[in-house]
Amino acid sequence: FDLRDAGGEPNINLIHKTVADDFLKALLDINQAVPGGISFKDVFRDSAMQARRRAAYEAGRGAGARKPGTSSHEAGMAVDVAMVDVNKYPFIVDIFAKYGWIRPFDNEAWHFEPTPLFNKSLIPAAQEYFRNCKPRKI
Repeated sequence: FDLRDAGGEPNINLIHKTVADDFLKALLDINQAVPGGISFKDVFRDSAMQARRRAAYEAGRGAGARKPGTSSHEAGMAVDVAMVDVNKYPFIVDIFAKYGWIRPFDNEAWHFEPTPLFNKSLIPAAQEYFRNCKPRKI
């Protein structure tokens, strides 16, 4: 992956290890069903990125973003679908659901999280892992 989010920041493609297998299974099924497959505009966010997103939202310049320390993206427990209208392909929701991922917010058709929904206590360990990662392109 080498995606840029809507704000131009590099996308950090980390998924929490407890949900990675089911996410990959869903992704394989979806990519077989959607012409050209799907990609993601937002996956993991470090706390600094989350703070920037929140500040932009509060200033009226960005999409909704939770306060730092409360977002499922900060724990690697959320993905935002890009470049595919999820409403045009409603079966994407069904495939994610088959593997335990849901759309928890009615106003964010692109946002998926695993069930049970994440616990913010996962954020510190995920952030520590990210700080110690040596990123590589795949």
